[in-house]
Amino acid sequence: MKTIPFLLLFAFSITLSAQQLVSGSVNKLRGQRQMSFTIDYSKARIDGMTESMFRVQRTLEEEHADGWEDRWEGKTLPKLRSSFCNGENECTYLKMGNYKNTKYTATYVVEELRTNGTNWGKVIIRESATGNEIAVISVKGSCSSKNGSWEYKMFDGMRDSGKKLGQYFRRKL
Repeated sequence: MKTIPFLLLFAFSITLSAQQLVSGSVNKLRGQRQMSFTIDYSKARIDGMTESMFRVQRTLEEEHADGWEDRWEGKTLPKLRSSFCNGENECTYLKMGNYKNTKYTATYVVEELRTNGTNWGKVIIRESATGNEIAVISVKGSCSSKNGSWEYKMFDGMRDSGKKLGQYFRRKL
């Protein structure tokens, strides 16, 4: 019986540590209400493959391969971005999105994105005017559902990453 509370505490601590400050400080963000947000996929691995390899594999697997790449560019990638922002925005007063003239810009540099919804990388926060880096935060999210398409799972995983980042900001700011 004593092991159950310990296991719950252990699981909770793992969840909290999924978002950690790697370098810098988020103190400059205190009092900010908005922050521009972008996602950088340039170095991302998708299911362990480069994006071009992933595109080739998906094109071969998709029933209607002729429209798949347009959907990836036009729908999937933008929705991954909005899913991350929606998750973050529901947890903190510091809203992230496509805002102009903000003092700070956050970029989620995706290192791994999986079709099961798991994703991880780093959020780099910079001063918008100078580009000076003020903080780097590790981020990891996962899909809470076993059902749905691989795109749905990716969206859910990105929302989870954003939500965990929002919880981190709520605790630190």
